[in-house]
Amino acid sequence: MSFIYELKSVPAHYARAEGSLLSEDDRPVIGYAKYTVSLPQKNKKVVNLLFAHGTGMNKSIWRYHIEKLYELAAGNLPWQLGTVVAFDAINHGDSMVANAGKLGVTHNWTDNAKDALCVVKNEPELSSLNLESITISIGHSLGGFTALYAAYLEPIFFESIIAIEPVISSKELLIPADQISPEQYAYAVSSSYKMLKKLDFAIQDQFEDEADFVEFMTKYSFYKNIPQKVLKPFLEDEMIAGKDADGEDIITVKACKKQQMVAYIGARHAITNGMPILRFINIPVTHVMGSKSTWNDPDFGRSYIRSEIPNCRGVEIENGEHLVNCEMPDETIAVIIDHINEAVQRANKAGKQFPATLTDKQRDEIFEARYDNIFKEYEQIVAEAKKARAKSKL
Repeated sequence: MSFIYELKSVPAHYARAEGSLLSEDDRPVIGYAKYTVSLPQKNKKVVNLLFAHGTGMNKSIWRYHIEKLYELAAGNLPWQLGTVVAFDAINHGDSMVANAGKLGVTHNWTDNAKDALCVVKNEPELSSLNLESITISIGHSLGGFTALYAAYLEPIFFESIIAIEPVISSKELLIPADQISPEQYAYAVSSSYKMLKKLDFAIQDQFEDEADFVEFMTKYSFYKNIPQKVLKPFLEDEMIAGKDADGEDIITVKACKKQQMVAYIGARHAITNGMPILRFINIPVTHVMGSKSTWNDPDFGRSYIRSEIPNCRGVEIENGEHLVNCEMPDETIAVIIDHINEAVQRANKAGKQFPATLTDKQRDEIFEARYDNIFKEYEQIVAEAKKARAKSKL
């Protein structure tokens, strides 16, 4: 199935965390790619998708997945793909290019979730509440946090979530601040510092030429195990021509090293904010982990995330690591399709949430019926409590 491809932007969420912007006069923007089906099918549920990338990546890391999903949806699947959006975090990709010189040394990941909602609200296909379509949010790592936190803030826009290796849990941060020992605190800070130093050493953002860039990314970077069909669109989107301090031509990346580090540093604060909200996510979640992942205490993350989110299904991708969505794209697409199939089944059973038009009389009737139902629910709870007390006395 063919689609129309557009590059767009929208004003970012403005009331950002302290230190996010260099000047209060700056107005950052979020860049994103929009895919729209060019030949819609009749009598099929429309599924819209929002993709959020991980730290160090950009919107095009999802390009292969999106193209493949459009191709598969044109076949015998019981739904069609409508609008798909993949956005760049504020200090990544096209967003970083647009916001150069404006960003500070704070990247609060909760702001990334609010930026995602700005994108959703800028696209009527994603934000409209109707019976004909549903919107599903899909994110990896930083993007997994983003998908979960955005759904916590405004769940009404999303039918469900696919969170792939989301960075949103830590055993050490579960300990109350007044109960952690100085030794535990020192160990936690030391571990984080060591990881950040390794990341700082491993990230490179300037190259002699395109060949040098491609060689580093394909042989030495975090992305060396990503197949070309996924890596190529990401690299093409990320590479830009620049100048060094002496004015010589060089190749740079859109997400400069320092802003990538700012994003990584923001993870600890993000987890502290993210863990308490998991139990309040009231829409279905598929939590995807690679079976060989060693990132962010995976064993604790599996059990904690899946037990905290009320309606959570855990999926393991065999032999996958933290970059499982990139390194094993076809296996990830199979998980996405399975999730969408279940989401469409739920949506087909659900009634229309908001009637298109209502008279004043209908509005009054709906309000009164729902108001009365509140008291009926209380009466039922009280009755059940009385029965339980009576039974306990026997």
